[in-house]
Amino acid sequence: MADTIIERNTSTDTGDTGGWAVAVIILLAVVVIGGLYFYYHRGAAPAAPAGTNINVTLPGGTTGGTGATTP
Repeated sequence: MADTIIERNTSTDTGDTGGWAVAVIILLAVVVIGGLYFYYHRGAAPAAPAGTNINVTLPGGTTGGTGATTP
């Protein structure tokens, strides 16, 4: 009776790790370049014209009651 011989290639390395490395490098480059673009090209608020009066009303301090701390 004849013996059956089965030979298998035990190497599972297909060489596609280089493709993953290139994809990760490209992705990081896109993120960094996009971040730098938004950092340097963000729109600034326009300056107030000369002589503009900006009024701000601040809340007054507490006049006692619970939780009031006075030095």
